[in-house]
Amino acid sequence: QQFHQEYNALSCRPSPREPQVSDKNISRHAIAWDEMFHRLLHYKDLYGDCMVLRSHQDDKKLARLVNRQRKQLLHSIGFVWSRPQESWFLMFGQLVEYKRDYGYCLVPWKYPDNPKLGRWVDSQRRLCKALSAERKQLLERIGFVWKINETWEEMFLKLENYKQSTGHCLVPQRYWNDPKLGNWVRFQRVRKERLSPDRIQKLNEVGFVWDARKHV
Repeated sequence: QQFHQEYNALSCRPSPREPQVSDKNISRHAIAWDEMFHRLLHYKDLYGDCMVLRSHQDDKKLARLVNRQRKQLLHSIGFVWSRPQESWFLMFGQLVEYKRDYGYCLVPWKYPDNPKLGRWVDSQRRLCKALSAERKQLLERIGFVWKINETWEEMFLKLENYKQSTGHCLVPQRYWNDPKLGNWVRFQRVRKERLSPDRIQKLNEVGFVWDARKHV
């Protein structure tokens, strides 16, 4: 009876979004449903329960039907079907925490506090086209940045990495490990008046030094 009720709830109630169907089609659907339900009753008479296994060979059609109903019921309550799916939501939760702490989702690729998160964020950008609409929507809701402006944002991430490694933003102009970063930092000081308020705020938040002469 319980299976009867669950199957009826999932399969026999017309969805408000479904197109109108003729009485003839409804009749055929009802006949097919009754047939499968009587097969299930027959199975119960033989085995004493309705636990039809997917591998049941005597009635493969019934086995597929019961398995499909189980999947629909589990999916309706948000069941996690695989460990990769579970892993994705685990990393997404860590990104949400990062956003809560820093105010943005631009996790450095080599993020020392959580290297795995930095690599995961980078992979989401590369796999953007393969992501489901649901996952894209979740990422966009928290302000995920799909395309990084390499002329500024990427250099800012490098500056963050430098700050995390050294404890300050005083990158030498002739920084042997990354000469481009040293030049970029100097360029931000020279062009401060032309920078947008958003970029100035980001630099201030990481402790950017606008006048390096005061720290010589």
